Amino acid sequence: MKKLPCDNLPNFFIVGAPKSGTTALAHYLSQHPNCFFSERKELHYFCPSIEYHYRISDWQDYLSFFRDARQGDAIGEGSVWYLYSPDAAHKIYSCVPEAKIIIMLRNPADMLESLHQQYVWNGYEPISELQSALTAHNDRMNGKNRPNKSIMNKKYAPAGLVYWEACFYALQVRRFLDKFGPDAVKIVKYDDFKADTQRTFTETCQFLGIDHSFIPSFEIVNQRKSIRSRKLEHLMQRPPRAVRTLRRLRAAQALRKKIQEANRTKPRRQMTPELRDWVLKFYTDDISELQEITALDLSDWLPEI
Repeated sequence: MKKLPCDNLPNFFIVGAPKSGTTALAHYLSQHPNCFFSERKELHYFCPSIEYHYRISDWQDYLSFFRDARQGDAIGEGSVWYLYSPDAAHKIYSCVPEAKIIIMLRNPADMLESLHQQYVWNGYEPISELQSALTAHNDRMNGKNRPNKSIMNKKYAPAGLVYWEACFYALQVRRFLDKFGPDAVKIVKYDDFKADTQRTFTETCQFLGIDHSFIPSFEIVNQRKSIRSRKLEHLMQRPPRAVRTLRRLRAAQALRKKIQEANRTKPRRQMTPELRDWVLKFYTDDISELQEITALDLSDWLPEI
């Protein structure tokens, strides 16, 4: 990807991983007076090889999300599948070689459970049981047992719902470290972010070179969701064509929101100790490699012996 001149290019990127606090961190940074973050997250311009709904593919459309940024600000963009993408690190570097990269990582077992619940909630995932969805891996790698795209109104989950692939962090992180260098890459453990959000935010501001004394409003963002009726949620998100024009009316929007809130409930935990141990054993070698290349303490991610 050829580097193109522009005054308002992003100079930092939150590249993933999914379900690891990226939306919350982006929201907190957007409150900073010296930081501009694209109003819409998940642009995914730099990963054309990843099939993602509503991906921005036109360069001028992409730049339009940053036209209000001021020179001298930290200008950010966040797309969680950049980390997984085999070509995003190269494409970002080719366009903005001086960019800073933020990577947020979550224990693979917790990440997979949260990602699965998100997909079930938004209608991507027809297999509601976590273990069954995970065991569908081989079929899905071969193009089988995947949702019908037409049912999802041309929306499609990234990586084809092949969950296991998304958590091979070592290779993904290495691509960004090799391209940008360790000084330009900040890696955040989700558990550290959750345990001391203000400290992580302050350290991130220092990394970006902006005032680290600023304290945003740390409200909960992108909380995990579940639904009582999948059919009702699907109807609310993708109504018949004749009803879509009514959604634009304020009263109709308020009614839709109330129906969706009533249909949502606290998600049921499916990660049993046995399933968790199975998942972490699968990633043991990758976790060990990730520790070596990042110097992070990931001992709490390893399975119990």
